Amino acid sequence: MKARLKDLSRDYITGKARLTFEVDGVLPEIPDGDLDLKIKKWREARSKDSNSYYWSLVNQIAAVIGATKDEIHAENVQRYGYFDDPPIVVTVPAKTDMDKVEGYWKLYKDNGQFKAYLRIRGTHEYDTAEFSRFLDHVIEDCKELGIETDTPDELARMEGYIR
Repeated sequence: MKARLKDLSRDYITGKARLTFEVDGVLPEIPDGDLDLKIKKWREARSKDSNSYYWSLVNQIAAVIGATKDEIHAENVQRYGYFDDPPIVVTVPAKTDMDKVEGYWKLYKDNGQFKAYLRIRGTHEYDTAEFSRFLDHVIEDCKELGIETDTPDELARMEGYIR
C-alpha cells in the first residue's frame, strides 16, 4: 500500500520509536499483536500498456522461432528476471524436477547429491522500473531476430515505461 511518513517520535519512557503514516486507499484489516513490517520506496506497478506490448513481442518471437508464448516467457524470466531481496533459496535432492515446482528457479549450487535454487520473481511482481528494464532486454532480442519494435519516442509515450 502507498504510504507517507508523517511523524517520527520516540517514547521517552520505553525508548521505542513511533512512526505515523498517512496511507492512500482503504485500510486493510490489521491483526492484533506483533507484526512483520517492511518499509521500502514506493514505485508504481507496471502498466497495462507495457504489459500488453511485452506479450505482443513474446507472441512475435514465438512465431519466428517456432516456440510457444509460454516457453518464450519462461526463457525471458530465466534470462532477465529478478531474484527476491533477500534471496529465497530452496535446496532439494539432485533428482528433483524443478519444472514441476511452481514458479521460476535458477540453479545456484549443485554438489551432486543436492541442488540449491534461487527463486526468480514472476513479472507480475515487478515495479515499473524493473519491468521497463526487463522489457528493454526483450526489445533487444526482437531486434536481433529482425522483429520490428516501437521507436524510442513511441516507447517514451507508453504509460508505465521508464527509460
